Amino acid sequence: MGKEEKRERDKILTITIDNFTEYVQLSKARRSKPYIKDKCRVPKKYSGVEYGWLKKGKYSVLVHIESGETLVANSKLAGTPRLKKGNGQDIYNGNVTRQSRATLVRAIHNYFAPYISKTESIEGLDKFPLTLEILYYVHDKGKNNIDNDNKWIWRKGIQDTFVELGKIKDDNPNFINRNEEETILIPDDEEQKLIINIYSTHGLLTTF
Repeated sequence: MGKEEKRERDKILTITIDNFTEYVQLSKARRSKPYIKDKCRVPKKYSGVEYGWLKKGKYSVLVHIESGETLVANSKLAGTPRLKKGNGQDIYNGNVTRQSRATLVRAIHNYFAPYISKTESIEGLDKFPLTLEILYYVHDKGKNNIDNDNKWIWRKGIQDTFVELGKIKDDNPNFINRNEEETILIPDDEEQKLIINIYSTHGLLTTF
């Protein structure tokens, strides 16, 4: 007969992040973008004689002639936080540049750092290897929900942040050898949250 093995594990850490969002902040405020001559489409409302082009630095930008005010192409977004959805599929498909990928990864680190920094370091050979479990409680948005397997970028950000802050010495298989992720879809009237659980595997129960 074959044997079955069941691992016992102890939960050694839980982090709960309320008001969780799958978007991370890349910058606190978007920069204003002027209309640049021959590089963007200008709305018809700015085609009157009261508007014209003025050389500013390398480019000519659209201004209101009387006031000299530079017209902003992204007026609705300028000054607002720049957000990016943490979807690993974009990286897999090559839809983001290397620089944008690095910015996204750093933003994810910054998102988790305040929570992880408050935890105790995990030490002691008897605690390793660990299991990292991540539970995403998010609203049901149908096709707009991130696929569970595309959330690897969140898991990597969490693991790397634990190491970066010295809470775990390393995240190679000697320290973390199992990852579990689950997406729980919740109604819109419930608050989104993310729960991080870390378990210590301390033995095997074997039956024959």
